[in-house]
Amino acid sequence: MKVSSKYIIIVFLFIAVPSILWAQSENFLYDLVSEVLQNNPQLKALKKEWESKKAKITSEKSLPQPEFGFTYYGESVETRVGPMRRKYSVKQPIPFPTKLSLKGKIAKKEAEIAYAKYILGVRGLTEQLKAYFYDYYFVVRSIHILSAEKLILESIRKSIQTKYEALKASQQDLVKADLEITKIEDKILGLRKQENLLRAQINRILDRPQGTAIDIPLGYTPTPKELQMEKTVLLEKAHSESPHILLERIALQKQDYKFSLAKQGYIPDFSIMAEYIEIGEGKTSSANDGKDAWMVGLSVRVPLWFWKIRSEVESEKKKRDAQKFVFEDKENFLSFKIEDLFFRLKTEEQLVDLYENVILPQAEHNFSVSRIGYESGSVDFLSFLDAERNLISIKIAELKQIVDYKKTIAQLEYIIGEDLE
Repeated sequence: MKVSSKYIIIVFLFIAVPSILWAQSENFLYDLVSEVLQNNPQLKALKKEWESKKAKITSEKSLPQPEFGFTYYGESVETRVGPMRRKYSVKQPIPFPTKLSLKGKIAKKEAEIAYAKYILGVRGLTEQLKAYFYDYYFVVRSIHILSAEKLILESIRKSIQTKYEALKASQQDLVKADLEITKIEDKILGLRKQENLLRAQINRILDRPQGTAIDIPLGYTPTPKELQMEKTVLLEKAHSESPHILLERIALQKQDYKFSLAKQGYIPDFSIMAEYIEIGEGKTSSANDGKDAWMVGLSVRVPLWFWKIRSEVESEKKKRDAQKFVFEDKENFLSFKIEDLFFRLKTEEQLVDLYENVILPQAEHNFSVSRIGYESGSVDFLSFLDAERNLISIKIAELKQIVDYKKTIAQLEYIIGEDLE
């Protein structure tokens, strides 16, 4: 049985050509990442929170606001030199200098924590975008591959229909071709649902209107590149540079400062004050009659209730100890994630290589042999269909391995806080 030239063209357009057209760089994905950093409202909120904390540092290490007072005496208060009319006062609290310094350091650490959260948000949304995008790419390419298979089967079905009408093919082949086409349509419909959901997720992260198309360029394909970095280097980076560990390290430093500030509750604070009193004319012949009065003073806040301060110190100490355990737990978690992701990555590298160099070539060879046999009439329709379906399944499986590899890379980048590609 000869295969028509139309069939050969379909095979070339939908199987051979995409493999060439989609083999270019990943600039398209990098453009999407840049769009996230620029437009995502969650990142904007985290950045404003960081800027807010940074702006608060100066106020935290500054002196408290002074107090100004004014008193008007409705009824004269007689003094030896005359009645008091009005009184003006000013008072300036002065905390112990090291307390102001520690408050400034605490505020600075809070700003650094907010910045670490912003960076963590950047990394987290980048990882989410890449995961959704790679899944979206897989679905779109799978639909493309299945659509190609459908067209091929439809072409073959027409050939079978012609032979059936000429009594040279069985009705069973015709029914099985129709059934296979229906199965493919069902798979495509299921993938369309996934495509719509993934598109909505990507648009949400990009802050685009829902329904906006995600047009993947024809020249785009995610190319797996072997990771050159050793596991020990990844562990070192995770424990020293990862925003996850930096966040906990800064939180621990902040808690150290808060503990030191609590202990300084035993140190007294001061206030200086000044008053000026207007005195009306008296009824004496003294030279000071009617002369205004003024005074300056110094007050001390005495930390008399020691049990209250002791309670605050103990509370901050427990918080510091708790933060140490949080920091230790984060280190253990990062070590576990690096171990897990590195092993997974190396396994996926081997699987991609296996599909590319062994499984796919074998499937293509089997399909080629079956096609030649089908054209010559030595292979029946079902055997040819099985070889063609096996080739398409392996193409999709290879694509899935590539996508899983790229998603694992994205997770690893999120953990260590650094781009690996």
